[in-house]
Amino acid sequence: MSHQDLFTNSVREIVNVNRALKRNPDSWQNFIGTVHSYVSNIDQSGVMFDNARLEERLQIIDEVQEFAYFDTDNGGIEGLANWCVREWNRIKESYPDHVGAFEGHGRWWLLNAQQFVAKIASSEESDEEDSVADRRRGTENYYQARVAFASAVSLFKQSEENAKKHHCLTGKLLELKAEACISLGNVSPTRDSRPHFEVALDALRAAERLQGYTLPAHLTQYLREHEYVLR
Repeated sequence: MSHQDLFTNSVREIVNVNRALKRNPDSWQNFIGTVHSYVSNIDQSGVMFDNARLEERLQIIDEVQEFAYFDTDNGGIEGLANWCVREWNRIKESYPDHVGAFEGHGRWWLLNAQQFVAKIASSEESDEEDSVADRRRGTENYYQARVAFASAVSLFKQSEENAKKHHCLTGKLLELKAEACISLGNVSPTRDSRPHFEVALDALRAAERLQGYTLPAHLTQYLREHEYVLR
């Protein structure tokens, strides 16, 4: 089999796996070894070093990332998740003003954060006083969540700068940035949270101003409820 056929067949099969999981999500563990093999084939093909195949590379990183973080609450499949980071970084190094690579790596951090958010949710009390809650925000899971969300915010900001430079800013990117900032504020100590919420509101306002874009209902509600409180 040629390197091209090896790549094409492996990409097709990973896409098919992700489609199958939408119909039967309980079977995802059965595919872990298979997807690892397909990713190995993709590496062997050499396509991931070919800058002339950039769009195909972006597509397959997205597909592998979707599979790697299928069960986000329990963390990603480490080998596949690390492969995605390596490939996002490879593209970012070659194209430091690329919009999609920085956005994709930012989404990786959002997915990575969910394991810590799940642990936080399973251990905290909803009626805790602020002082108690702030003490809990000094614990390991909160720290790891802050690292992940702060990394996501940084990458989305860089993607936004690149998009403005190329005149291709989208509401979806601003939405991702806002959600990352809201999440970062939620896991930060009370004294540090306000600036993150303010950045989120600025992103949501900017998204609303984009012609042809409509914010999801939950973010519209968040904006309406908080835009005057945080002024």
